[in-house]
Amino acid sequence: MDQLLILIIQESDAAVDAEASCIILHDQEEGQLHIEYAISDASEEVRRVTLTMDRGRT
Repeated sequence: MDQLLILIIQESDAAVDAEASCIILHDQEEGQLHIEYAISDASEEVRRVTLTMDRGRT
């Protein structure tokens, strides 16, 4: 599945000529969002970021 998600993010990034892209996965058991895949200059910084579902953007 990792290879498929990497291919998806690479192809979608190229299709829209994006500066940055990420895939966020939802963990239903923990109620959290995890940034697992990212393409950008800061991809190492944002990869593995975890957000709680009840936390809004500030």
